[in-house]
Amino acid sequence: MRNLLCLALLFLAFTAYSQENDSINKLHFGTYFSVYTLNPKALTDLNQQLKAADRLDLNDNIVGISFGFTQRFANQNSYMATKLNFFSATDMEDSDDHTRLRVWEFSTTSHYDLLPNQNWLAYPLLGLGLNVAQLNLLQQTPANFQNSLAIAGSGVQRQKYTTDLMLFADLGVGAERALRFPEASLFLGVSGGYRFSFSEPWNIDNLRYFTETEFSTQGWFFEIKFRSEIADPEKSNASRGLFQFFQ
Repeated sequence: MRNLLCLALLFLAFTAYSQENDSINKLHFGTYFSVYTLNPKALTDLNQQLKAADRLDLNDNIVGISFGFTQRFANQNSYMATKLNFFSATDMEDSDDHTRLRVWEFSTTSHYDLLPNQNWLAYPLLGLGLNVAQLNLLQQTPANFQNSLAIAGSGVQRQKYTTDLMLFADLGVGAERALRFPEASLFLGVSGGYRFSFSEPWNIDNLRYFTETEFSTQGWFFEIKFRSEIADPEKSNASRGLFQFFQ
């Protein structure tokens, strides 16, 4: 898997280099927003460990949002998105105790359009990024607000575990529909695929727990996306497909 992630990094670097050296095209920027779900394989193991310790387990999927910006050339529908992602999973119980998993990410994803059509996009995608996970465990005994003020931390125990930075690569496919307006273009789409990721051990107060408690976000993902772009006052050429993307 390490070799696969290295190849993804080289491929994205080649994409960026090719775009920068395409002097005949005009670079366009846009905004990017999406609703994202992850189904990591490591979440099943984590839930088993939580149950064994009489802790509340998490729901099966990690749900979150992504936002950032895109860049493409005027005669291409292929584009690159640079974005920040935030995901969260919580326990589903009505209890004074709580379990919550948070994941923060920074990633870059290239989308290589296969259709020579200005209004429809169909593409494979390749993404690369870094993320960090945090697990919060909260146990508390019922108490009123005044009692909790009288004794700091009364009845509350909190444990916060974190991972080191994890490298991941996303491989998938997607489709989008463009809505053209005089002043802007809007794009609605969906994408999905599989994420490959390194794993890291949990640690608390710089104390690391190895092997049996490692976590990663490797698994299937699905995304509903929305992006926008200010319209070019000059008419752009017909879009180019995958085979002309690097010309």
